[in-house]
Amino acid sequence: MPYRRGRPLIDSSLFFRAAAVMTFYIVWPIAQVVNLVMFSTGYKNRWKLSGFRRAILVSNHTTFLDPVKICGAMLPLRTWQTLLEKTVEAPVVGTLTRLLGGVPLPPGRSGLQRILETADTLFRFRRFLHFYPEGECYLYNQEIREFKPGAFFIAAELNLPVIPR
Repeated sequence: MPYRRGRPLIDSSLFFRAAAVMTFYIVWPIAQVVNLVMFSTGYKNRWKLSGFRRAILVSNHTTFLDPVKICGAMLPLRTWQTLLEKTVEAPVVGTLTRLLGGVPLPPGRSGLQRILETADTLFRFRRFLHFYPEGECYLYNQEIREFKPGAFFIAAELNLPVIPR
């Protein structure tokens, strides 16, 4: 079932969490093969993340496989990844992205407030929350675009480090 505006940002039920684990470990290896063929992505210095109990991660969003790359850097752990609310509202894609760890980011200040209210639940199940502070994917764009302050505001409010990836 896709996300609907106004509902809780994550489903923390046991059934949904079990489905999320199964979906992730089935889909991720397939996506990783595609990622390796298309981009030859390698992961270095992953051990540096082991010292953080909780953190906000940020990175540019330059390809549609960026979530796969971020997940690869976190393995064997999984991370939450924020995405536009309208993406998660799509019937099939919305459910799949939520199962893979997608957290809808409602627009505006109320969206930031909802993330802050949900933060305890988010960090109870996973150690990292990832943001693409540019807001959208600009395919193959290597220029750093203006970052929106939401991820940094949330990190400051929760007293968490921000780790660029």
